[in-house]
Amino acid sequence: MHRTDLTVHFPIHPMINRLRNLSIILVLMLSITSLPAQDTGTDSLRIEGFYNQLSQYCYTQLDSTLHYLDLLLAETQRLGWTEEQAYAYLWGILCTGYHDQIDLKYELLSEAEKLLGEKGAALDAATLDAIDLDLRMHWGDYYMETGGYNGALDIYENLAANLEATDHLSDEEFQRLVICYQYLATIHRQRGSYREAIDYSFRALDYERQYYATHGNTDWDQSQAYSRIAVAYWLLGERGKALNYYRPAFENTLSKYTADPTTRRRNRKRLIGMGQELGTYYLELQKTDSALYYLEAVTPFALPEEPVMQELRLEKARAWSQAGQFTKALDTLQLAISRLEGAPRNRGSHLLLGKLYYSLGDIFAEREDYEKGLANYQKALTYLSDEFQDLDAGKNPTITPGNANRDLLHTLIQKTRLLYRHPPDASEKWLQAAWASAQSGMDLIDSIKLNYTSDYDKQYLLADSYDLYELALDILYQKGGTDARMAFQVMEKSKAVALYAAVRDLHARTYAGVPEGELEKMRRLQYQLSKVDAQLEQATTEQQQLTGRDEKLALQRSYNTLIRSFEQKYPDYYRLKYKQADISLEDIDLPKGQLLVEYFMGQDHLYAFVYSRAGAPPKLHQLPWSAALSQWATELKTNVYQQDNQAFTEKAYALYQSLLEPVLTSAGSFNRLLIIPDGVLGYLPFDILLTEAVNPAAPVSFRDYPYLMQKMAVSQNYSLGMLREMQRQHTQEAEELLAFAPNFPGNDVIAERSDRASLGELFYNEEEATAVLQSFNGRLITDQQATKEQFLELASRYRIYHIASHAVVDDENPSHSYIAFAGDPNGNPGFSQLYSYEILAQSFPADLVVLSACETGVGKVVRGEGIMSLARAFSYAGARSLVTSLWNINDQSGQALMAVFYQQLRKGLPKDEALRQAKLAYLKIAPDNTRTHPRYWAAFVPTGNMEALAGHWTWQWMVIALAGLGIFFLVMKGRRR
Repeated sequence: MHRTDLTVHFPIHPMINRLRNLSIILVLMLSITSLPAQDTGTDSLRIEGFYNQLSQYCYTQLDSTLHYLDLLLAETQRLGWTEEQAYAYLWGILCTGYHDQIDLKYELLSEAEKLLGEKGAALDAATLDAIDLDLRMHWGDYYMETGGYNGALDIYENLAANLEATDHLSDEEFQRLVICYQYLATIHRQRGSYREAIDYSFRALDYERQYYATHGNTDWDQSQAYSRIAVAYWLLGERGKALNYYRPAFENTLSKYTADPTTRRRNRKRLIGMGQELGTYYLELQKTDSALYYLEAVTPFALPEEPVMQELRLEKARAWSQAGQFTKALDTLQLAISRLEGAPRNRGSHLLLGKLYYSLGDIFAEREDYEKGLANYQKALTYLSDEFQDLDAGKNPTITPGNANRDLLHTLIQKTRLLYRHPPDASEKWLQAAWASAQSGMDLIDSIKLNYTSDYDKQYLLADSYDLYELALDILYQKGGTDARMAFQVMEKSKAVALYAAVRDLHARTYAGVPEGELEKMRRLQYQLSKVDAQLEQATTEQQQLTGRDEKLALQRSYNTLIRSFEQKYPDYYRLKYKQADISLEDIDLPKGQLLVEYFMGQDHLYAFVYSRAGAPPKLHQLPWSAALSQWATELKTNVYQQDNQAFTEKAYALYQSLLEPVLTSAGSFNRLLIIPDGVLGYLPFDILLTEAVNPAAPVSFRDYPYLMQKMAVSQNYSLGMLREMQRQHTQEAEELLAFAPNFPGNDVIAERSDRASLGELFYNEEEATAVLQSFNGRLITDQQATKEQFLELASRYRIYHIASHAVVDDENPSHSYIAFAGDPNGNPGFSQLYSYEILAQSFPADLVVLSACETGVGKVVRGEGIMSLARAFSYAGARSLVTSLWNINDQSGQALMAVFYQQLRKGLPKDEALRQAKLAYLKIAPDNTRTHPRYWAAFVPTGNMEALAGHWTWQWMVIALAGLGIFFLVMKGRRR
């Protein structure tokens, strides 16, 4: 019999994913080859008629579709035509997916699997494999729509790998491969892994181009591919790139559909989705008119009762709310809710209802009708959470592992804000309810984090979640000082998430017995991935993007396979990497006499958590703060470097009064201070804050200023969790010190290590490195022998790295910041520049790294994660402590200071105290008052594990000495006998 061909050719039919407001159009394809006639009589004609009716109604009328599907299934079952019955199920799965009938889709998938299990043996192998492949793709689609991202990833990654391993792809296989990558892009976008989403989107685009090139078609419609790429760029925060891809894609799709809507009916939902997303984007840009333009442009193509129309109403309501037309917005939302609640329920409609209700809550909160706002947020939670139906605002859904619903997170944040700032009454219970809501939100963030593999995505999640952490601290502060330890937990959750996870992984590999050969393979893949990422940041053409992302995906697949093998073969690796409870204060070896001050900088408040092992109980302080003080914290290092003494003295004392004076007054006695900064406080040289007011016009020597370091040693860290990791002892034997002092001949003579414009000749860096080696045994590499290649080859053999050179910071692309080594005679910059992205891919488990170069502690601030500096890159690679700089270093003064620093280290002083003593010593020997200005000596900041270096090696010598004494005692005893 002749049966309607169900093979769908490019452009592939899209469906709108129900899970996210900003989701892109997905592609759903059903590829079915024509079958030989089983009968040429009435039965065949009747079944062919059913297929024709399905083809007619599948994209327009759900009721008619289901009617003819039931007839088709009943007839094929009655006739015993197993193959036709299986394809009927696939038709039904396609149609129910298009109409968002997720529950019915699950039912049909299950019945189809049951059919193949019972009667599949009667089919030939090729047909059975084809049907099974279609079912797996639809199962992946089902898992994705219902939030089962791990299951969907497994299906599509395996399918893509198998198809790519095929020598010659048929047209149908090409189409399946494209779909796999389109779905993988969507899954990563839903999980918040936006960079991976971009990689997979470009991969899908590349295969589409290959497909059309083999068919001689150079004029195919790329709009859908560009729209997927645009969405991922938008979510990543690259707005300009997103709109450059999206606007022309939309206009092209609109013109083609309106010119021929009958034959392009499968493109209808794709067009609506694109208009909806563009409207959403312009809403985020506060361009209401542009948003409404795109939303209204596609409204005529949506049917009044279908879910996509309710999504359009949702976005229009947000636009009208943004324009202040609240009544119109409320009416539109309530109309959409009534249409959905009056229709059959499924997972997709529940998620959309959740969005509609929390949007109602947003509008009521904006209008200061807080009671209705809270009620709508609670109603939204019942739709966004499985098996949660409680309308009591004091109750919250249980967060399950793997839950990645960002709409649920938004609702919990908004609910927490209303409960805290506008409780229904003055009773204490609402403060507790606000705290419970905040805890649920933080649990959800922890759950979302588990789905992220990219450092970039963890950073974006942390930045998006900061409001909730601030609300949690506000609540704990209002509850009184009894919950200071809980405040510490909140602060730790908000700090250096990506850095901590990377170091945990590094230590898991180190201490889990993974063989060195496999570790080297992993490091090589990490390096290659980092290099490709850095190249992609600089890519200027689409072809460069396609080539680079193809290479990256292949490397990423190899890397993931290797990591999975570690998890399977080395149980300790999995345990050390993942099975970590919240850090407690007792986990940290905080020395006697050291005070911890951990900061959290929110939009409205600055908090400080204060703790010492011996002293007063932990305490949470809310500190006086303002935008002006925040600006001063950013500017202080520049004022010091420019020797603007008026600005320095005013700001250094004001910042001390705000940041430290309220904290130190009640902290007891101590002589060391550990700072965990937040935000722009990472730029601040805390040890030269002034503890008393100074008149800059008075004839006072800079060496006599009341610097904080006159009273105590000051160090920093990224978080207490990072300190715990940095306190792990390194068991591998290594030599003491490796010093590098490259030469830069032929450049203009300058006195500073770098001015970001040229790498001038250094006159004292070799003297500095030589002086360092007078205190520790090791190796000095100088002049043109001090190459990057030499450093990478030798570094793993030593416990201390001292690099006296130039450094260049790239504020826009931190991965392109670098340390300069001796140059290549042929002028190849890659030969001499050790980039941040290269450091990230190494293993540098050094006890101390001293970067005696300019601005190695400076970089782009990422909210919550910290400063993306060269110092952070070495910490990421496993360094336990660092000394880095906040501004350009004077070559001669740097040499004098470092010589004393290492002398103090050899004496057994902690690193922070050794650096303090070196600075104080420099002030005493400085030749004149000008050279005592902080510009010349205060740039260096110690970070990490501050325990003494010499103590470690002294203990080894003590063991040897005791062993020698034991042998001597035994010999003497034998002689007496």
